[in-house]
Amino acid sequence: MFGSLSRLAFGLLSLFWIVGGLGLRRAEAAFQITNPFSEVVEDVSGFVNSKLGPSDVGASYAALINFAGNPDISTATYYIDSGGQATGTLTVGRFSFRKPLWEEGDSWRPFIQAFIPYETLKYDVDFEGEGEDADAQWDAIGLILTAGNEFAVSDRMKVTPGINFGAFQLESNAGFRGAISENIIDTTFSGRDFDWTAYAWVLGASVWLDYEWEHRTYDAGLHAGITYNHVESFYATEDRISFSSEAVTVALNYETVHDTPISLNDFPLKLVLSVGGSAFFGPAGNALGFSSFTDYGAAVKTDISRLGWPIQSLQLGGKLIFGPDVTGWSLILQYEF
Repeated sequence: MFGSLSRLAFGLLSLFWIVGGLGLRRAEAAFQITNPFSEVVEDVSGFVNSKLGPSDVGASYAALINFAGNPDISTATYYIDSGGQATGTLTVGRFSFRKPLWEEGDSWRPFIQAFIPYETLKYDVDFEGEGEDADAQWDAIGLILTAGNEFAVSDRMKVTPGINFGAFQLESNAGFRGAISENIIDTTFSGRDFDWTAYAWVLGASVWLDYEWEHRTYDAGLHAGITYNHVESFYATEDRISFSSEAVTVALNYETVHDTPISLNDFPLKLVLSVGGSAFFGPAGNALGFSSFTDYGAAVKTDISRLGWPIQSLQLGGKLIFGPDVTGWSLILQYEF
């Protein structure tokens, strides 16, 4: 009798355990299907891993290093339309300092150029219907040295090859708003996809072609170039942050120079109108959200050679930028030797 009751009790407990376990697993499965936490986490992970990995952002910096072959001090802002839930803003700047190593009349004109390019890429990611959003930002700054030489092919044409070498720091930061973002996403991605610092070196080469000619009422010039840069990390605050990437940039600019009746302190001012474009290939376009653009510019230029300085002319102006999924503007101070 007692043995029969024991077996019955054990059977009932086993049945409850099996039924309860099945119910718990079904409840867990249902929670995973309807849980908004996992959807938001997957959205963030998919966006970051598909567009903004360290290799992609590093390549974008490599692509933007040599947008200009002539020495200049410039800044540009690009507004990126990524579609969907993300909008981006890219700010780029460069400070160039060139030291000519040639004398007037030399057929070879070697030079050394140091420039400090910086880049800030921001993305604001909104999760529709979730009341959650994240602001991701990548900052890069470095020091690049260029050794080059100007070859005068003719009175109108010159070719300028150069080799680039340097290093830069790439830093990732993110801010989160909303209960899920602050308590779950921040903890999940901090130190893994965001909030890290990496250091990388840059090695590359470029070739620029300049051609000038005179018309009856104005002068014209064509400036074209291609740049290849390879970037590779050598240290990061997180072991998993390691990247190696490359970028090819092609740029073309056509400008006309017109005399004006205006002078500034006895320095005649000229009006410069330009149209140009840039395109880059490789992972850079994936990170930036655009891979080409056209720009339209206007500037004033003056000849300061009578001052006896190494710099022969100064040019100050701005450009408007348009392209697939991008608009923007830039300010440029350019100088020539």
